[in-house]
This record gives sequence, C-alpha cells and structure tokens, in this order.
Amino acid sequence: VEKRDSWEGKTQLVELKQDTFPEDSILLDGLSYIIINNFNTEQLTDKQYNALKEWTKNGVSCTLICIHPGEKFYSVCEGIDRYDMPKFSENYNVDKLLRYRHLRKVIRKISPDIVLSLPEEIGIYVISALLGTRIPVVVSERNDPWLMPNKKITRILRKLMYPFASGIVFQTEQAASFFSSTIRKKSIVLPNPLDLTRVPKS
Repeated sequence: VEKRDSWEGKTQLVELKQDTFPEDSILLDGLSYIIINNFNTEQLTDKQYNALKEWTKNGVSCTLICIHPGEKFYSVCEGIDRYDMPKFSENYNVDKLLRYRHLRKVIRKISPDIVLSLPEEIGIYVISALLGTRIPVVVSERNDPWLMPNKKITRILRKLMYPFASGIVFQTEQAASFFSSTIRKKSIVLPNPLDLTRVPKS
C-alpha cells in the first residue's frame, strides 16, 4: 500500500496483510494507491473484499484517451470513459501536430488530477502538449531505454521533456539506471506481475 500526497512529496509505504486489511472502506480513504502483488484476493473476507471494491469507487473517475485508436480487444470496467482521437490530416506530421494540440484541449476540459501516459514515445509528446497547464504527467517506460525509442529525434525529445514530467514509472531497476539521478529521484519501479500458477511445470 502506498500513501503519497503528491509525486513531489514523500511516500509512505504501509504493508497490509490478510489479517490486518480493513473491513471498512473509510479506513482506506487516506491511501493514494493500493498495489497488489503476488497476493490472491480470494484470501480476503467478504467484508475486506467489499471494502476494497468500495474504495475503488469513492470519487475516482478515469478516462482512457487513445491517440491512435484501433480495434477494441478488451472491455473496460463500468464507469471508465474512452475517447478516441480523430484523424485530422492525411499528412503524418501535420496529423500528429493537430492530434496533440487537440489532446491539450480535451485534457484541459476533463481537468484531471493526474495524467498517466504510456508508452514512452506517447508520453514525450503528452508532456509537451500539456506544458503550462499545471496538470501533472506521469510517463510509464514500457521498453528498454537503451534501445527505444529507435528514432534519434524522439530520443532527443525524451531527454528534453522528461525533466518536465511529474513522475516516471519503470518496470525494472535496470531501466531506471539508464536515466540521470534527477529523473530517478521522481521515479518508482513497478515490475509486471507474474502469476506463477500459470507457468507450465517442466
């Protein structure tokens, strides 16, 4: 469980186990994030599970903005909105410029508490699109930063834009080590979860 007032503030980590997890969602209201890793939620009692479920509903709204919308392979939870960015031009560069200018208008209208952008190439342009709005942007690095982005101009833009991000999420400590200490100070490492029950036995 992670309690954080802001990405610039200090973080308090509190470990909750099955026997200490609250049965009332009110007791979870002081938490900003709940990270479940390698834990089967079926071990929670009905009251504990309902408290967790209610906590996710309390004043939380989420909008998925698809910069390059395509076929929908997965359904999203009830209450989550999806906005597909329209195409503005047949010219790739002109279309890209107009998409991110429009993105700025869309996000300012939504007025979110925070924007999570991924992968890193999208994040670079989201940061630039929201400069001056005071809306915090967190970028999730999903690839090997030594190899991606593969375009030189994008790598240069990443170096210029990441200092303006409010936070960076890395999947591994190795990926985080690619960046300066200034970037690492405002980053966290969240590995992808692995369900060992689905790994075939040799």
